[in-house]
Amino acid sequence: MISLFVEAHTGTYLMPGDVAAFCEAASFPIAPPSTLRGFIESLAGQERGWFQGEVAYGWAPNEDGSYEPLGSGTMLQQATQGSAGFRKEFGSWFSFRPIHKPLILRPRYRVLIKASEEQEAQIRKGMEGEADRYGILCLRKSDDVVNRLEEVPEDAPALWLTDGNALRLTVGTTTGFRNYSPVYKTFDYGDEPYWISFGEDT
Repeated sequence: MISLFVEAHTGTYLMPGDVAAFCEAASFPIAPPSTLRGFIESLAGQERGWFQGEVAYGWAPNEDGSYEPLGSGTMLQQATQGSAGFRKEFGSWFSFRPIHKPLILRPRYRVLIKASEEQEAQIRKGMEGEADRYGILCLRKSDDVVNRLEEVPEDAPALWLTDGNALRLTVGTTTGFRNYSPVYKTFDYGDEPYWISFGEDT
């Protein structure tokens, strides 16, 4: 098992396929499990779908013992509209519009990883800088740069993501017509780690 503390400068967790209403995009309140899987694969220098194991994660405490992120804000970005297929066929037919994307400031996570010996060894190589990685290590968006990554004891404190009905988060994707469709599961917060499994079909 690998037990990590992960801190990023920001967390941008936009809901898949969200249509921004009044130029305000909808966002998850915590990194969804699908983002954690992508983070592990990026850390190990591997392709999408490589990690097949179990993950438990949640908020790591701040210096004052609280489990809330430092704060929140919005980032003004330029978004595009129009059909991707139409753009491919006819060129640059699409429009731009500004939208406000919500973000979390300095999210801090506790992450437990269980996988095969080979996968855990590859993840550790990535932690030691021995894995080839495309770009910088981040949590979902390239702006969400990881600034702290360290191993911690397995019993280090956390407010764990657990089974429940309070939060609806993406756990993976299924292949739909010409694109990927998100798969959701509901969660809550609790005192004990809750293991989320990833396999070939997630």
